Amino acid sequence: MPKTVALSGRCSPTPKGKRLVGMSMYSKGKAFVGAALLLDSQCASEPTDYVVLYLLCQGFEVTLKGLLLLRDYDRFEGRLQKPIGHNLVKLANSASKAFGIKPVSPALMNELAGVNSLYSSPTQFLRYGNEHDIPVDPRTVTRNRIFHRLAAVIRLAERELPKSDPYPARPPSAQLSPQRQNIPQ
Repeated sequence: MPKTVALSGRCSPTPKGKRLVGMSMYSKGKAFVGAALLLDSQCASEPTDYVVLYLLCQGFEVTLKGLLLLRDYDRFEGRLQKPIGHNLVKLANSASKAFGIKPVSPALMNELAGVNSLYSSPTQFLRYGNEHDIPVDPRTVTRNRIFHRLAAVIRLAERELPKSDPYPARPPSAQLSPQRQNIPQ
């Protein structure tokens, strides 16, 4: 069982801790997107396509939230649950404003609104089986613009993040030896 630490009272992460939280979210978001792409390329069935849509939405949400935390942790940390929550449209608008980029195009906004209605609703249509599975064929839900825009965001972030990382990874010579990590050899 993994070891965990219980915290109580008020605490706030250090600047390095804030950076690590943002990077962790960003990295997990990229993994969700990668899983969606891999599954989409390997399987072509209606149930699988629901999962692809869910992974895409989850990846979009977690990637952008991670980037917002990296941009300004103190400003966004409390806003990511409410008022943004799982609403992909609100998240896209918040990210556009935070990074000073032009608003999402109407065509992309329509795609986002379409998947958002399935992803962020109280019934979580993409996550659970329900009566919407009958009339809604997930293969008809457009998502190409979302994939392409998210890929562009990730490419830009990958190019910019190393430049701004005040806490670079330790060089290989500074890594802990197996003895110091208490790893049996």
